[in-house]
Amino acid sequence: RGSMANINEEKEEDLDSEKEDNNEEDNDDGLTDQELSTIQNLSAGHAEPQDQDDDGPKKILCPVLRFQLVNQLSNYAGGEILDANLNFMVRKEAESYPYEPIARFLRVNLEEASHPFFNRVWHGRHVLNQDSPLVSVVARRKIEKNGGFWPEE
Repeated sequence: RGSMANINEEKEEDLDSEKEDNNEEDNDDGLTDQELSTIQNLSAGHAEPQDQDDDGPKKILCPVLRFQLVNQLSNYAGGEILDANLNFMVRKEAESYPYEPIARFLRVNLEEASHPFFNRVWHGRHVLNQDSPLVSVVARRKIEKNGGFWPEE
C-alpha cells in the first residue's frame, strides 16, 4: 500500500507539472508581458505611454472616441443593411458681432466609415489627434509640437 501511495503522489506531481508546462506554452506568444499588456490596452482603446528616452517627453497615444451602433432589425429576416455608410458631423458655434451665433458643421473622420454587411453591431472609432475637429486649437498645437502624440498635461 505504501508503494501505491507513492506512485499516486508521483502521478499527481507529474500532472501538476504538465499543467504548468501547458500554461507556459499557452501564454508563450513570443511577446514580453509589457508588450502583451500594451496590445491589450490598445485593442481596448486605452492610451498607453510608449517607450521613450529619459530626456524626452512621454509619448502617449492620442485617445480614441468609441461608440457603437446596433441594428434593431438584426433579428428579423432581411434586417441586414448592405453597403452602409456613416457620416459623423459636429456643430461648432462662435459668436460674432452683434452676438449672433455662427454655426459651422465639420466632418469628423471615422476609421471605419463604411460597412459592407451591417448585421448586428458596428463600432465607430475616431482618434482625437491634431486633425480632429473635436480637439481645441490649443490642444492641436500641443499635439503637433509633441510629434503627433498626446501632451502630458
